Parts: sequence; C-alpha cells; structure tokens
Amino acid sequence: MIKKIATVATLALLTAACSGTVCQSRRCNKVVISDSHVAAAGAVLFDFDSDTLTPAGKDVLAGYVDTLKSKNGSITIVGYTDSIGSDEYNLGLSKRRAESAKAYFVQNGVAADRISTKGAGETNFVADNETAAGRAQNRRIEIEM
Repeated sequence: MIKKIATVATLALLTAACSGTVCQSRRCNKVVISDSHVAAAGAVLFDFDSDTLTPAGKDVLAGYVDTLKSKNGSITIVGYTDSIGSDEYNLGLSKRRAESAKAYFVQNGVAADRISTKGAGETNFVADNETAAGRAQNRRIEIEM
C-alpha cells in the first residue's frame, strides 16, 4: 500500500480518513499537500519556477529524516507543478523538485539507493490553477512510502 505523506503532522492522519479532494475512504492513506496545511502543519511547497527547497520545506523534510533512516524499504518522491509553462518544461521542473528533496534526505543520512524520484508535471492538481493561491498549492512534492 502506498502512503502519500504531506507533512510531519499528517503522519497521524495516515490511518484516518482522507480529507478534501482526494479520498473519503479510511483505507486510502493518502494525504494531500495544500496551502491549508501550511498554517496548521507545514507543507513542502515551491516558489514559482523554482526547484529550490524553501526553509519551511526543509523544516518539514527534517521531520522525516529519523523515520526514514529507521525504516526499511524504499520511498518515491514525486514532484508537481502548476499549469503555467509548457508540459515539457513543467515535467522537467517537477523532476528537479523531487531531486531537491532527495538530495536533502541524502545529505541528512538517508541512503540514496532507497529513494527514487519522478516528475509528474502538471498532473494531479490539488487546487484550482486559475488563481495564484491555487497554483501555489500545486507546486509541491509528495512522498510515497
């Protein structure tokens, strides 16, 4: 079963029902990264046209380091973008975002061979791309364990 993790605080939500736009099933174990999580628990979001982790994003990832080092198995980091730009450019940008998170984990002691990355570009929106706030929510990574 894949678990998509958005924030440190959402680890406790993994066995609870999903909220919002993705799933209403208690068995889904999917958590969506969105701006609504920023104030409450943190999220790994990116600035426009950037693959650089923000200080807030690094803080969120730091909360996973010990857990990842203590668990066996692999993880996949998936990067996403908003809808501005070409599909080809956004696919590359989303891959670079995932690679940035991987580099952070590796620098903090998580074995590189346990982490795969992929870019999903403009797919799987969690918010409306017609507004600046919505586009900001879509510029994210998700971690699958």
